[in-house]
Order: sequence, then structure tokens, then C-alpha cells
Amino acid sequence: MKRSVVLAAMMMLTAACAGTPSGASTASSSPSSSVPSATSATAAPSSAPSSQSPTTAAATTPTTGTVVFLPKGAYFKTAASIRAATWPTSDEQTFLVSELAYLQQVNHCVTLLVDGYRVADLMTGGVQYIGNGPTGPCLGSGAELLWGNVSGTWKELATGQNPPYCSQIRSAGWKSTIPKDFYGQQCWEKGSNVPVDYKP
Repeated sequence: MKRSVVLAAMMMLTAACAGTPSGASTASSSPSSSVPSATSATAAPSSAPSSQSPTTAAATTPTTGTVVFLPKGAYFKTAASIRAATWPTSDEQTFLVSELAYLQQVNHCVTLLVDGYRVADLMTGGVQYIGNGPTGPCLGSGAELLWGNVSGTWKELATGQNPPYCSQIRSAGWKSTIPKDFYGQQCWEKGSNVPVDYKP
């Protein structure tokens, strides 16, 4: 998906800051809400080998291809919180810092969420609106995201609130499988009336 389309989608979601449309979910940082602490961005992940069966986090760095889920998610509101996280590589940190800065140009309420990754090539998560804006709590419905390392460069592969089109992921250059429970693993194929497993 081109950044201009993402930017347009973010602008539409930003409009929710002025008022919550019917059916939209909200997030705020009021005392009664459960805003994640900074420790959730650096908490030890749980990993699942390529068979996807859950296991406890290994004492050593997971090997390439290992699927890791962050049970409470890693929430990033600032570049410093991304740099403080221990699980991303330096390339992944650089990419996430850039992605956060880009999205916060549209709406300062944006918080990035990463809830899983496959070592060396994929991250799944989304955008949420957490905190307070100039006129009160940040409101918005957010979106899911899939990021991938394509030919040595991290990029957005898909974004949305519903399963993406498989062709969108392919046109972003993704030529591998997508693990179960990652955004984009289920996608719409031309002519299908239900989402299907992504096939490169």
C-alpha cells in the first residue's frame, strides 16, 4: 500500500479525535484505563518455533525464522521507548523509529504496537491512539499492520482493519509465508468469498 493511501487512512482515523463515530473503539490514558507501562516494550517475549506451538522464551537469542509473540504487546509512543526495547535488531529499531515519526506527523496520539515477530523478516502489530491531545483524550479505532524485510529493507506490507488483499502483500514484494495469527496471514484472494491463507 502506498504511503499516500496510508496517510489518507490515518487522516480519516484522526478525524475521530474530534468525536467518536458510532461503533468506533476508543483508548484513553485516564486513570481507569490500562495504558501499558514502558516495561511492556522490553518484557521478555514468548517464542514459538516454526511449528507455531507456544514455548517459553529461550535463554539465548532466537534463531532466524523463529516466531515470537509478545503476550502483552510492545507499545511504543516515543523513539526512546523503541531504542530501549531489547528484542529488536538495530535495523528493526531504526525502521520502527522512522515509522513512528511518520505516523505521528499525521496524529501525535499514535502509538505503535508490536505483538509478534518472526526473527529477521516480519513484525505484526498496529497503530493505536493512546494518551491525551490538545482537546482531551485521543480517540480512534486504529489499524493493524504487517511489516517485512524485503531485500534488506524494512517496509510496510499491509495495513487495515480487515484482512488485506493478498495481491497487496505480493505487490509489496513479499515472497514468503506469513505465520498464523500475524496480520495478513489471512487475506482476500480474487474470486474468493472468504479469506484464505497467504501464498506468495
